Amino acid sequence: MGREFTRQELYDLVWREPLRTLAKTLHISDVRLAKICRRANIPLPGLGYWAKRAYGKARPQPPLPPRGLGQNDTVTVGGHRSWYTRPSDEEVVRIEIPPPPSFAESLDDVTVRARKLIGQVPRKSLKQPHPLVAKLLEEDEQRRQKALESSWHWDKPIFDSPIEQRRLRLINRLFWAFSRCQFKPDVTGKDAGGFCVTVGDEIVRFTLDPPGTERNNGQLRPVRTSKEPKILQLKLSWYQPPAEIPVSWIDSAGCPLEDQLTDVAVGLIVAGEWSYRHGLIRHHEWLVERKQELAEEARRQEEERQRNEREKILKREQARREKLFSDAAAWTKAALVRSYVQAVLDRPQVSISADSLTEWSTWALAEADRMDPLSQSIECLVAMPRKSCGDH
Repeated sequence: MGREFTRQELYDLVWREPLRTLAKTLHISDVRLAKICRRANIPLPGLGYWAKRAYGKARPQPPLPPRGLGQNDTVTVGGHRSWYTRPSDEEVVRIEIPPPPSFAESLDDVTVRARKLIGQVPRKSLKQPHPLVAKLLEEDEQRRQKALESSWHWDKPIFDSPIEQRRLRLINRLFWAFSRCQFKPDVTGKDAGGFCVTVGDEIVRFTLDPPGTERNNGQLRPVRTSKEPKILQLKLSWYQPPAEIPVSWIDSAGCPLEDQLTDVAVGLIVAGEWSYRHGLIRHHEWLVERKQELAEEARRQEEERQRNEREKILKREQARREKLFSDAAAWTKAALVRSYVQAVLDRPQVSISADSLTEWSTWALAEADRMDPLSQSIECLVAMPRKSCGDH
């Protein structure tokens, strides 16, 4: 299980003591800790800093740079952090809900920052393919050679048509722009059916197809349903696109996608930052809702416990009352039996032997003793009904 720090907290730690000393307390290597800091855009003291500092010759400590776009402000050291790992109910009950997340930059400010970061999308042709595009072209060339060798070969080249060539040129330029800014692009499917770019810690997925394009899992090629197959549209792959940011770019008269690529790249980066913020907001909302649900559930359980306790008390009182009435009735019955036996013995003995009369009276008095609650100890008489002290 890793430990979580804010970027500011980890920055303060790495400038407070040598990296090797700090790494030991965090139970990881100093090399791994340095990689974590570089990935989180946290500057490090560097070699010789602490020795120079001891003599007052160390370079000034640089400030902590702003969080990268789409980058998480929380750093996990010694483990892996996932948005899919939510705190347990026990943790939600214990923690104090922080204030809602706030962000110093507006999305307009983020757009300006992203545009400055991107600059201009480079005008790279397919003669200068990005490594991912080069792989697609190489695989297509292999299919082409196999098709030339055998007319029965069913796996035909995918990117020979003008529209597919144009798709690759557009993606090639975008991928070079992202890689130049240290954002990792990627392709899904051998026909490049989908694309994504990792902005900070967020994955932004998008498609580039003629409008209305459908792709079925059982088919190797896209099924074109657009009435204008020469038009291309790039759109984010979100089920409910947010209204705050652009989510789609399409060829228009006098403004093809080639002229919009800088806006597209900026929009995808802003989408990554928005996705990060949206995740924080949704996580906070979930925490608030879950804590309220758990509080309500605890309240219902406490009410149920108190109701059950009241019912138990009432049942015990009822049982105690019934035992009292039962004991009193048994005592009266025992006294009545004894009186009856004495009355029988007082009668003149004419036709019955003394032995028979003695045997009967002994049995009858024993029955009276058996049913008489006063024949038990005082503890049993006043005990609650659940405490067994023998049959009455």
